[in-house]
Amino acid sequence: MIKSSVNTIYIICFILILNFLMPYQTVNSSDLSDVSSILTPEEKTWISNHPVLKVNGPKAFPPFSFFEDTGDAKGIAYDYLMLIMGQIGIKLEVASPLPWPEVLNKAKAKEIDIISCVAKAPDREEYLSFSDPYLTFPLVIISRRESEFIGGLDDLKGRKVAMVKKNIVYEWLNRDKIAVVSHFEESALDCIKSVSSGKAEAYIDNLASAVYFIEKYGLTNLKVAAPTAYQNYDLHIAVRKDFPELSSIINKLLKRLTSDQHTQIRNRWLSVRYEYGISPDDLKRWGLIIGTPLFIIISLIIFWNRRLKLEIAERKRVENALSESQRRYSEIFETSRDGFVFVDSEGKFIDANQAYCTMLGYTLEELTHKANFYEITPRIWRDWELKEIWEKRLLKEGYSGIYEKEYIRKDGTIFPVELQSYTFFDESGEPYYLWGIVRDITSRNLAEEERERLREQLYQAQKMESIGRLAGGIAHDFNNMLGVILGQTELAMAQIHDVALLKNKLTQIRNATERSMNLTRQLLAYARKQTITPKVVNINELLEGMLKVLRDLMGNHIEIILLPDYALWLVKIDPTQLDQILTNLCVNARDAISGNGKVTIETENTVCDQEYCDANPGVTAGEYVQLIVSDDGCGMEREYLEKIFEPFFTTKEVGKGTGLGLATVYGIVKQNQGFIKVDSKLDMGTTFRIYFPRCNCSES
Repeated sequence: MIKSSVNTIYIICFILILNFLMPYQTVNSSDLSDVSSILTPEEKTWISNHPVLKVNGPKAFPPFSFFEDTGDAKGIAYDYLMLIMGQIGIKLEVASPLPWPEVLNKAKAKEIDIISCVAKAPDREEYLSFSDPYLTFPLVIISRRESEFIGGLDDLKGRKVAMVKKNIVYEWLNRDKIAVVSHFEESALDCIKSVSSGKAEAYIDNLASAVYFIEKYGLTNLKVAAPTAYQNYDLHIAVRKDFPELSSIINKLLKRLTSDQHTQIRNRWLSVRYEYGISPDDLKRWGLIIGTPLFIIISLIIFWNRRLKLEIAERKRVENALSESQRRYSEIFETSRDGFVFVDSEGKFIDANQAYCTMLGYTLEELTHKANFYEITPRIWRDWELKEIWEKRLLKEGYSGIYEKEYIRKDGTIFPVELQSYTFFDESGEPYYLWGIVRDITSRNLAEEERERLREQLYQAQKMESIGRLAGGIAHDFNNMLGVILGQTELAMAQIHDVALLKNKLTQIRNATERSMNLTRQLLAYARKQTITPKVVNINELLEGMLKVLRDLMGNHIEIILLPDYALWLVKIDPTQLDQILTNLCVNARDAISGNGKVTIETENTVCDQEYCDANPGVTAGEYVQLIVSDDGCGMEREYLEKIFEPFFTTKEVGKGTGLGLATVYGIVKQNQGFIKVDSKLDMGTTFRIYFPRCNCSES
């Protein structure tokens, strides 16, 4: 109740003392048509050389300067300009309405000659000359009637204040380090409306504009909350810096205006009369009119000040109690590695810490003015999050629990996050904003994927090792038994020269035994238990010796191409093992080629660095000789590549392969401390790359 009464007091007081705040103009009752007597020859020449001037001003700053829907410029400032410029015969060409920053930019570029009304600022004085102030009003704080107490500029700290960019008030607040939350609008009218609608908590404007807007648009929920500590809001006519003659002419003509002319212009736009000059006859009358209510006002202000001191003392006590808590909260909010974010019930961002902004690639200003919660969420998550998180958890329980989803960065990339949200409800139980804690889990997911990949590789290696031990044990026992059978068969055949039929049977037994022994040799090679005699060799020389045998093996419809590296390093390997490798790979290539085709055999030196080893577990860094066998056959599906080195695995028809060929190759390569890689694409062929460690010994 007291606050409402004081608000009324402020308005009455401002209206009564506005006369004393207006600049006092020297009244000269001489005829204004006789202006030539006050102009210098240079000024007269300048007027004749500039019959037309371009003028502009704020496009929405009533009652001083604004544009109607028809595009006509109106307001107090334009009435003054038309009056004084009409006295010297200069025609004014009003430019189209522009945003205020663009008006200043065009004035700086000398595309505008006169600005109808503007506040003086140091940076503007670099390119503009200012007339004497001809409009002066106090600056006041406008707020909603039901808003919390605002007693001055300090009470605006931390509040959302509406303002126009490059407006002088915006510059003053920054200069005085009054930390408000800026809510930018295009015009003063938009600022007033944003306070009325609740988008902002306060707005600073001169009293005349504020009263004009409140009365014209019926914004009855607004009030003049308090005066400001700033000096009165002086408005000037500004001209180009290179037109000093025009600035002098305007000042001379302003001083010649009579009080009646001032009053006529201002009464046209304002409901309060402003008189210039006080005659001795009116002094007593004004003393009675102003003195009596002023005494009442002063008494009420004294009473209010006492009450205000009590409120201020109580508020300071509460502020001191909350100060330490707010400081700790601020430290956690700004230094946390997790993202903290506040959004309203419609998804509009209110605030976020630096970690959250960095995570998304936005600045805080971009988040609060451009993006909303839905714009950073992929479409596939929106319906699920609306139903499962918002409707089922946040609206009912006020807490979402920890869950995972995805975000969209400013550059368009999508990444996973883990978050939890809390709902804050107003007194009526309606949600009005949400608080979320967000963590980028990209690194964690990659680490989990890498662990899963390594676990699968370990499982595969263990499986291959187990199969190898089994194959080796079986092969040893089976080989011993076959040796006995073969030996006894040879002895029997040596003793039965005359029995042809029995000899034929034994011959078949011997052939079957030899094939079985060859099978056991393959198993032993896979199990890496084959008896070998390694030698230091040049693989190119062994390939040249095998080339004829391989061509006979492949047939006339398949071409074998040899591409050796003639500076090839030496390796240590049993030559018979290299024969086995090439034979098995070429047989597989022959079976994969339908019709004519080609098989390419290449050799080259290569070095595997640590980066390559990290990406390929089981590989040791060092120098290797690479044997590459590729074909243009049918290739294999990707799902088969992980199984091709397992014993007895084959994609061939029954009876056309044992499934031990590639298992044998794998075992030989591992027995010689090498490794093998395979790449295959369906209908595009297969390439095997075998790496043997370089032998640095000089003996060959």
